[in-house]
Amino acid sequence: MEVEQALSSHALFGAVRITEERLAACFGVSRTVARDVLVRMQAIGLLDKDRLGRWVAERLTPERIRDLYEIRWLLEPQALCHSAPGIGAGRLRQMRAALVATLANMPSADSPLLDRLEHELHVELLAGCRNREMLRALEATRVLLVSNRYVFDLFLGIPVEVIAGSLREHLEVLDALLAGDARRAAMALEAHLRASCGHWLERLERVRPLSHPPFPPYLSALADR
Repeated sequence: MEVEQALSSHALFGAVRITEERLAACFGVSRTVARDVLVRMQAIGLLDKDRLGRWVAERLTPERIRDLYEIRWLLEPQALCHSAPGIGAGRLRQMRAALVATLANMPSADSPLLDRLEHELHVELLAGCRNREMLRALEATRVLLVSNRYVFDLFLGIPVEVIAGSLREHLEVLDALLAGDARRAAMALEAHLRASCGHWLERLERVRPLSHPPFPPYLSALADR
C-alpha cells in the first residue's frame, strides 16, 4: 500500500503527521474511508494519536526497534508453544516445501513471496494461541514486518545472504515443529528474532545517511519531535 510505504520510509528520518482530510483528497475517497485506513495502520503499530489528537507515526529509532523486538522474542515463542498442538503436519510440510523452493531460487525471490513467508511464520502459525491478549500485544510489533516489507527495498534492498540465512532459521522452527518438539521450535524462533533485530539495526544505520524522500501531500514533519 502506498500510504504504508510513505509512512514507513519517512518514519526512519523523523516523526511525521498524516492528515486525514488531505489523505482523503489525495486518493479521492471519503474521510470515512481514509479514517478506516488510518485505524488499520494504528492496529499494526504504524500510527497512533498524540495528546493533541493528531495521527502521528513515531520515528523508528534504534531504541524503539530493540524494544519492539524484545516484545517479539519474549512473546512469539510462547505463543507458538500455545499454537503448536493445533498446527497440522500437512500445513507445516507445505510451508517447509515453499521455504526450500525459495532457497533454491534465491536470486529470483521477490518481495511479495518473502513477505508471505514472514507472515506465515510470525502471524499465521501463532494464530491458534489461546491467549488473545498476547496476540493483541504482538499486533503493535507488526510495524517491523510492514517497514521491512517496504523500506529496505526502497532504499537499499536486503542482501541475499541475509534473506537466505533468515529462511534457514525459519526451516529450523518448522523442522522442530514437525518433530513434535514445540520447546525446540520456540527456542529456534527466539534465536531467529534476536538475529533479525541485529540485521534490522545494521540496515537502519545504512539508511540514516541517505536523502530524506519527498513528502506526499498528506504527510508532514513534526517539528516538535
